[in-house]
Amino acid sequence: MKRFILEVVSILCLSCAAVSAGAATISEPPVFLPVSPLIISAYSVQGDTPRYIELYNDGKTPLKAKDWAVTVHWQNVTGAPATTTSLTAQLFVPQGADKRELYIPPGGYVVVSFGVVDGALVQVGELELPDDAFVSGLEVGGVGHRPYVRAITEAQAKNDDTKRLNVGATGYTTTYGDVDKDKIYQMERFYEVPEGDFPLAPIEILANPKNCSPVATDLSCKEYVKFYNHTSQTVSFENTRLRAGSSVAALGGEVKSGHYATFMISLPNGGGFVSLEDIYGIRTYENTVVEYADASAASKKGKSWALFDGAWDWATPNPGGPNAPLPPAPPKAAKTKTLTPCRADQYRNPETNRCKLIASASSSLKPCAANQYRNPETNRCRLISSASSTLKPCAANQYRNPETNRCRLISSASASLKPCLPGQERNPATNRCRKVVSSAVPGADFGVTDTPDAAKNAVGWLAFVGVGAVAVGYGAWEWRRELGELGARLGGMLKK
Repeated sequence: MKRFILEVVSILCLSCAAVSAGAATISEPPVFLPVSPLIISAYSVQGDTPRYIELYNDGKTPLKAKDWAVTVHWQNVTGAPATTTSLTAQLFVPQGADKRELYIPPGGYVVVSFGVVDGALVQVGELELPDDAFVSGLEVGGVGHRPYVRAITEAQAKNDDTKRLNVGATGYTTTYGDVDKDKIYQMERFYEVPEGDFPLAPIEILANPKNCSPVATDLSCKEYVKFYNHTSQTVSFENTRLRAGSSVAALGGEVKSGHYATFMISLPNGGGFVSLEDIYGIRTYENTVVEYADASAASKKGKSWALFDGAWDWATPNPGGPNAPLPPAPPKAAKTKTLTPCRADQYRNPETNRCKLIASASSSLKPCAANQYRNPETNRCRLISSASSTLKPCAANQYRNPETNRCRLISSASASLKPCLPGQERNPATNRCRKVVSSAVPGADFGVTDTPDAAKNAVGWLAFVGVGAVAVGYGAWEWRRELGELGARLGGMLKK
C-alpha cells in the first residue's frame, strides 16, 4: 500500500513539472532567402566618410535598379559612447527621357559615389556624419534576397581603407585586396529595355529537316528560322535572342536591306511558337510571335513552314533566298484493276470481263442420251422427235403428218372413197367430188341466127309475163298463211 501511494505521488509530481514547464508550440520555419547576386566588388572609406561603393551583378539575370539599395553603418570610436547609426542610399535613379525601366545587367557594374567620383551612375551627395564615429560596415540588399555585408574595423577606417574583391578561377572570391583608392576602372552601365516592335519578323521555319550526312553543310539539313529585311535600312540583331519553346539562342550581326538572315535553333517537331526577345528576355516583341504547324509526320519531313502573300503554308526549304513553294503533285496514275484468272473450263467475256463456262466445248458437257440430240443454240439435249424408230407406227389406213409427226387417215386413197359421177372430178384439197369445169366453150347444136326486132317479139314478152304471174301466184299460195297473219296485223293497226 505504501509503495502504491509513492508511485501515485511520483506521477502527480511529474505532471506538475510538465505543467510548470509550459507546452511547446509549432511555428512556421523562417524563409530562407538566397544570397544577394548584387555584391560589393570594391569600396573606399576615409575614417568616418564613405567615398564610393562599387557594385557588381554576379547573377545570371538583370536586376531592376529601383529594387536595390545600399546602407552605410557607423559606429563610435573607442572611448566614445557605444552607439551605432546607419544611412541608406537608394539605388533608384530617375528614368530616362522615354521613362524606361533601368536594370543592372548580369556582369554589369554600378558605382555609388558620395561626391568623389565624377560620372558615377548613382550620386548620393554630402552626408551628415555622426561625431566620434567611423564607417563600420557597408551593406547592399534587394527584394527577396539576403543582404551582402562588408564589415570594416576601426583601424581599417582610420587608414583610409580601399579594397577590391580578389578574383579566382571562377570569378570574384570572398576576400578583399588593397587597391589604389582613386583607381575606378570597371565599366559601369544600366540596361534599358527597348520599346516598340522589332523591324523584322520570321518568314520561314524549318522544324523537321531532311536527313543529311554529318559533314553536310547545307543549311536545309538543320533547323532554322529565317528573316527578310524588307525595309530600306540595315537592321541589327544585337541585344536580341530567339526563343522556340524552352530553347533560346542569342543573336547578333546585321542584315542589309533586301537580304535574308537565317538563325539555327532547336525547334520542337510537334509545332509551337517562335519569337524574338531582348537579350535578357525581359520583353517579347509581339510582332515576331509566329506559330508553326506540326511537322512530326513523315509526310512533313524536309518541308518548311513559310509565309506566302500573308498566309502560311508548307514549302520547300530555302534558307538563303525567297520562300519556295512545294512542287506540284504528280498526276495520280490510273488504277489498273487486277482480274482473277478464269478456270480452265471458263473463258472471259470481252464485254463484261466476267468468267463464263465454255459451253461450246463438247468435252466439258455431259453426253446426250441415245434418243436425244444437242441443240446447237442452247447446248441442251432434246429428244429426237423426228426419228421413226422412237415413234409408234401408224395404222395401215393412216399416214404420218411430217409437220406434227402424228398419224392421219389416208383420205386420198381411192379404195375408201366413193367414185365420183360422170361429169365430176375429185377436189385434191378436200377429196370431195365436184363438176368438171371445162376451160373450152362447148359447141352449139344449132346455127347462129339474127335476133328478131322487138315489135316482132311481142309474143315472147307475153309468154315471159305469163310465166312471171304463175310464179307470183305460186308464191302467194305457198305463203298464204303468213300473208293472212300479216294482213290481220295490218288491219288491227289501222283500226287503232
